[in-house]
Amino acid sequence: MDRDMDMRAELQNSHGKFFINEMECLNIFAAGSKPNLEVSLEPAVEQIPVGVKFSEIIATLGPIFDFQSTEFADVRELGSWRPPDVDAICLFFGMRDSGGNPCLTQYEDYPTSVDFSIIVHPSVAEAEMRRRAEIICLKHGIRVADFDEHQDSYEHRWNISGVWTEEGILREVLDTADELGLAARTPSWPASFTPAEVLHAVRHGLIDILKGELREGECFDAKEFLDLSQNSAKVEFAKDVAQFANSTDGGLLLVGARTKKLEGGEEVFSKLAPLNKNPRLTGSPAKLAQAARDVADRYIYPAVSGISIEVIRFRDEEVLIVYIPPQASQLKPFIVHGETVSGKHFGEFFSIPMRRGDSNLPVTPKELHRLLSGRLWVS
Repeated sequence: MDRDMDMRAELQNSHGKFFINEMECLNIFAAGSKPNLEVSLEPAVEQIPVGVKFSEIIATLGPIFDFQSTEFADVRELGSWRPPDVDAICLFFGMRDSGGNPCLTQYEDYPTSVDFSIIVHPSVAEAEMRRRAEIICLKHGIRVADFDEHQDSYEHRWNISGVWTEEGILREVLDTADELGLAARTPSWPASFTPAEVLHAVRHGLIDILKGELREGECFDAKEFLDLSQNSAKVEFAKDVAQFANSTDGGLLLVGARTKKLEGGEEVFSKLAPLNKNPRLTGSPAKLAQAARDVADRYIYPAVSGISIEVIRFRDEEVLIVYIPPQASQLKPFIVHGETVSGKHFGEFFSIPMRRGDSNLPVTPKELHRLLSGRLWVS
């Protein structure tokens, strides 16, 4: 039995039958300096599900070739994201209808390399395509590490290389390739970010792709500073959190950021204003984060599920993010204890803040009645 057939049997014994469409995959191969590492595997027989993680395939193939690799590594901890001339296991996908050709490569003790070869369309300039690629890859947990054009007598392509910041399944890679192919041939391409994507970008240092694109609105707000020294300020912060909790998609508040006003009045994120360099801050950003957690716990009922209040550091700059994931409908409405009227704080009052555009508006008596109607007297 040849070595190709040996590897086929091992794959099927370990994971059952993998499946992948023949049109989506050219081959799986392991290549490097070790003996027995020159092997290719045609997928016509194998059954590889697009819901599987690449690390699961590596876990199966690795022992066959004495291949040592980490399941996942963060590129920020490494000097280089792709080492030269080392052992690797690769998964190539064939050309998709969208024009994207993805490939996954696992090196020993390095992050998984996620590469895309995209057919070039003359309607989109290189700088604009790189911006679009970074936004699309961000959505799927991939950080772009390299971007270049390739042209010969046969074809003209963009080669986009990156690493997973949070390992995804094979389906994510195919979806990314399709979106990149669409963006490459679309003259007008809008960018929008969910709160979870903004959180991912901030956590992984991808601030630059948010500048000039991230608009204040239903799901995002930016503040240069947060003062929680007065009761009235605590109530206002609690209302900021509760309004996102009461919305459909949740939201994210970025503290330590500046915006600029666009034509038409929209505010868009423009630059960081790091808290640790703000003379108004007494204490540290970490203490401010703890104070914000205490305010959210004390002033909002019921407790906001899954809320994340944390300090993020970019080199020597620190900002605060408050992330509110979408909340279960049975928990709503979220109520804030206390209210500020004419600059005075009244602890016995309460409010139900709602986000409308980039403004925080209280619920009217009619809306309050609609929210509560049928709930208080349900048998």
